[in-house]
Amino acid sequence: MTENSFDSSIPSNLFCLRYLQYLDMSHNSIQGSISGDFSKLKKLKFRNLDKNFFQGEIPSEMGNLTMLKTLSIHKNRLSGGIPLSLVNLRNDLSSNSLSKEIPGEIGNLVNISTLVLSNNQLIGEIPESIQKVEKLKTLNDTQHTPLTSPPSLMVDCAQPEPVSSKRWSK
Repeated sequence: MTENSFDSSIPSNLFCLRYLQYLDMSHNSIQGSISGDFSKLKKLKFRNLDKNFFQGEIPSEMGNLTMLKTLSIHKNRLSGGIPLSLVNLRNDLSSNSLSKEIPGEIGNLVNISTLVLSNNQLIGEIPESIQKVEKLKTLNDTQHTPLTSPPSLMVDCAQPEPVSSKRWSK
């Protein structure tokens, strides 16, 4: 359902599709808020609502979707904070108007692998607890996001091994 010209809100009968696993409604002109009724889609694994006109806060009920692995909602008009229930997913929350601090409890959620927060108005520091998230492979908070890194994020890391200049032969 991507790249159509849908321009109203998401119809409520969509939330009756209890076996739905993949939903891509990106690149449309869908308006309104993101419904907490998405939590009814218990089998949902992937949801992409990028590049629409959603506004308001991200519903915390999204974290109830235990099978959901990827949530991508960048380039919308979402505001408020990041619900703690979401930070265990592979998230792209970039290019919205999220404006609160990253929850310090993020360090308790050890399965997160990707967190993209660029182009928001998040404030404060990246929580030191992020060091506990060993599976984190991508953290992107660049491009006009006024976050700072606490000094301990730079000094607590192990010294990398030097790269050998040995040439490989066939």
